[in-house]
Formats: sequence, C-alpha cells, structure tokens
Amino acid sequence: MFEIVSSVAMGGVLLFTSLKKGSLTSTNDHEKIKQICSNCGLYNKANGKRQEIVIQRKKRHKDHTEYVYKIPLGMSF
Repeated sequence: MFEIVSSVAMGGVLLFTSLKKGSLTSTNDHEKIKQICSNCGLYNKANGKRQEIVIQRKKRHKDHTEYVYKIPLGMSF
C-alpha cells in the first residue's frame, strides 16, 4: 500500500513541476535575457544607480517572439 501511495505522490510532484516549468518558460524569457545581459556586464553605473537594459516592445509571431530592448546611454555593442 505504501509503495502505491508514494509512487502516486511522486508522480504528482513530477507532473506539477513539469507543468509549472512549461508555463513559466514563455513568460519568463524577458527576465532570463535581462539576467544574461547583467551577467555579461551590459549595464552602466551612473550616480550610484545601476542602469540596465529596458524592454521597448515584445511582439509574438507565429513561430517566435521578438524582443526589442533599449540599452543604457554610453553602452554599445
């Protein structure tokens, strides 16, 4: 009996985490991009404040999502 209950419980946990991970992937892309840019040093420190990239627009297409960002003044690729 314990084996059945524990197997069902672990299956439920696995299902819940996979569904949650799948639902956050598309909504969390902006935060991931922002974190990567921050880790790569794409920010500016002015007046003791950290200026990071700012999203201008997000446009969903049929097969991809387009993100347009504004980088801080004084930074260039």
